[in-house]
Amino acid sequence: MSRKNSKSYGPLGFLVRRARLEQRLGLADVAKCCHCSVQFISNIEHGRAPLPWSKVSDLANLLKISINELQTANIAIRSNFSGIANSPMKKARKNEILKNLSDITLSMNLISSNSSLQEIFKRYKNAPDHSKNQFIEAALGLLPL
Repeated sequence: MSRKNSKSYGPLGFLVRRARLEQRLGLADVAKCCHCSVQFISNIEHGRAPLPWSKVSDLANLLKISINELQTANIAIRSNFSGIANSPMKKARKNEILKNLSDITLSMNLISSNSSLQEIFKRYKNAPDHSKNQFIEAALGLLPL
């Protein structure tokens, strides 16, 4: 894997960059659609800036991403993502944390768009503490390996 492809862009940057490349769009195409500079879109993709809420709809339409997925990824970067990216910890640890953040963001999006999963998490949340481990074991037992 090349060094360029192994860079972590954070949940929002990864989502925007992947969708932009899949649509075969350049940074200038995205910037024009969002009425902002190419540098600003680059900053979003590299995890240096959140997406302004007013631009979510335009970007979602251009990149064919659900608004919900884009908003969820945007929340992750607004949750002190820059604190992780700029911290002095080792790069491997940063990448692990950022990947986990990305996974959590995508999971939040999946849960928020699926009423069955919402019901499962509601039941888990309301279960007594002593039965939560049983709840998890039963759920994991249903998943294919």
